[in-house]
Amino acid sequence: MVWLWSVFKQTRIKGKIRPMEKTTLYKENSEGKGDLTLLFWYADLPGVWNFIDPLFSGRDKGNGGNRAHYENPELENLFSKVRNSDSLSLESEATQALRILLRENPWIFLWSPYEAFLISEKAKRYSNLEDYL
Repeated sequence: MVWLWSVFKQTRIKGKIRPMEKTTLYKENSEGKGDLTLLFWYADLPGVWNFIDPLFSGRDKGNGGNRAHYENPELENLFSKVRNSDSLSLESEATQALRILLRENPWIFLWSPYEAFLISEKAKRYSNLEDYL
């Protein structure tokens, strides 16, 4: 978060960072409020469509997964085709979808290999937690 704020300052982007609880964040996302949302998502399902569809589908805007409220008619046609297909071989459609997303860039992809967390002083006395700290 500090790094992101320093980038904003360097580029003279003015803004306000508002950390909030998930319920408030989800409420504001569903209302289309806010210009930037930072969330974590770990890959838990195989296949590109398990990510492309909920994240970029026009029918899933807001808390459905598409927090950017992005919509593209060409991509919506691909979603419809894939949802109605019995085929297990949808590489061509996936490639088309990824090309559209790369061209339009509805997100700024940020990634960090580091995780930040706070630990209570009381928790530090448990030696079996050392592998996780």
